[in-house]
Amino acid sequence: MQRRHQLLTLLVMVIWGFNFSAIKLAVTGINPLLMTALRFSFATLPLLVFIPRPAVSWRYLLGYGFSFGVGVWGMASWAMSMALDPGLTSMIEQLSVVFTTLAGLWLFRETLSRYQWLGITMAIVGVIVLVGLPDHPPALLGCLLLLISTLSWAVASCLVKRAAPANVFAFSLWGMAMAPLPLIGLTWLIFGGAPFVSLVTHPPLNSLLAVLFQAYPTTLFGYWVWNHMLVRYPLSVVSPLMLLVPIFGVLGGVWFYHEPFGCSAALGGALMLCGVVLVTIPLRWSWLRKISKATFNLS
Repeated sequence: MQRRHQLLTLLVMVIWGFNFSAIKLAVTGINPLLMTALRFSFATLPLLVFIPRPAVSWRYLLGYGFSFGVGVWGMASWAMSMALDPGLTSMIEQLSVVFTTLAGLWLFRETLSRYQWLGITMAIVGVIVLVGLPDHPPALLGCLLLLISTLSWAVASCLVKRAAPANVFAFSLWGMAMAPLPLIGLTWLIFGGAPFVSLVTHPPLNSLLAVLFQAYPTTLFGYWVWNHMLVRYPLSVVSPLMLLVPIFGVLGGVWFYHEPFGCSAALGGALMLCGVVLVTIPLRWSWLRKISKATFNLS
């Protein structure tokens, strides 16, 4: 990746990491599915008047809206409403890297070096360490919802790659605009009318501010950059960068919610960070191998 694209993507990873704390705040006052519907409504509806629909099939827009809006963030927000901490959730969510990278291998015939495979393995082990923290037993239903969320990430990423839209921003906008109606329908079907009544009669200001943070810097800016990178670079190069998100997710959880960060959490985070290094810059390791070989020959 070009240096400016790396820096831009890093900024998005920071925003996405702190976004988990914003979600946690939002779901304390608003039903998680309804909150996600508000997020995508705020982000997309005002701009649809000015941004023409991209020249892609409706099935890609509908598929992206459902997989990304309902599958990824509807399920993740619902899981966080079940007492899952922001930092822990951001860590578990990184299993999407594995599914997305494997999807790139299967659907687009991308290749991975053995160092990248090692990095993916280390990242998975890091997630397992975090999920198995004795002080943070996650709810089973919450973990199942996060698994659906991570699988949906892979589906959404592949849809963007397959559609290859000329205008990535327009694709993101129109695709996300497909999400609010299914989310509202699911809210009514599962929780009834109580969440809607509560939102109107007792609107929570802090939760609504958190929704605005999710709508604009996180959604509009973040996914415009992300989808642009998905189209420009291979999935196996772009998707592992999401492993940086939990670093900032943990920092946000510690800062805003005083999440404990012990030795097990540090070990899991270190494994994931090492996995990022191995997956994203494998050539560095080939250089190290050459240096080590030269040093051995000299000795």
